[in-house]
Amino acid sequence: MPLYKRVQVFRKMASEKLTKVGFLHFKNVCTLSFIGILLSMTGCSRYHLGFPVNHASFKTIYVAPAINKAFVSQAQSTLTRQVREEILRNGYLKLRRKGEADVVLEMTIVQYGRSIGAVYESDPDSAKTLSLNLTVLCSLKDTRQGHYLFKDQSVNYSLSISANDYAQCIEYQRLPQLTREVAKKIVLLIENIDA
Repeated sequence: MPLYKRVQVFRKMASEKLTKVGFLHFKNVCTLSFIGILLSMTGCSRYHLGFPVNHASFKTIYVAPAINKAFVSQAQSTLTRQVREEILRNGYLKLRRKGEADVVLEMTIVQYGRSIGAVYESDPDSAKTLSLNLTVLCSLKDTRQGHYLFKDQSVNYSLSISANDYAQCIEYQRLPQLTREVAKKIVLLIENIDA
């Protein structure tokens, strides 16, 4: 008997056995899968990404433009935009204008600097990496009661860059990453308020 005939016979025998036993097996697998899906959905019914639903007494926020006392080029507009984007991504707080918000977030960029992160073993006067550091003071004021929920809370972030001939260019390109990480920390600070 040629090989292709043997394969056809084998397929026919296998399909007959599967139709008898396979249907029952398929039905059992479907039933168990459906029950598993139902059970797993009950575990996720109370999960919420970001803020808990009834977290704080405020629901709206105004993010005031950041003040730049560290004289970092364009950092204040980038930081303000990124904080607003993080709040929108979170979804539980609504952005409002200054007079319409429950709370106002004030930010002041107070320090930006670079320091030597690592040096070459053969030449300790040459930097191998630089550490960029950004520090922002944040205050969150409750506009309804007129008091601060937190005032001048320091938030900072550092990252390392390679100290090569293009370090200044790399530093300028990494500034949005630095402000983004600070923005995430600021929004996390707001999330963890016990108001």
